[in-house]
Amino acid sequence: MEKTIQIIRVPVDIWPSRRDWRATVVRIAKRLGDLVYHGDLIAELEMEKVVVEIESPIKGRIKELFVKIGDKVKPGDPIAAIDPE
Repeated sequence: MEKTIQIIRVPVDIWPSRRDWRATVVRIAKRLGDLVYHGDLIAELEMEKVVVEIESPIKGRIKELFVKIGDKVKPGDPIAAIDPE
């Protein structure tokens, strides 16, 4: 069975109906190569006084981080790539 790298993206359902909203990456909790488990915190995004936690949906290793602290992101933007284990 072939394992596929999973791209973790900014959720689209956390945004109000306006499409021009952006969030700021305020924390990166994992580094390249780190092992993550289901539910582990990967990053935190801040938008209008609310902090949204981006968690890992699977167990695996961080293969790539697409964001850094201070980056502005919008719904659907990639956060990290996880190689499942």
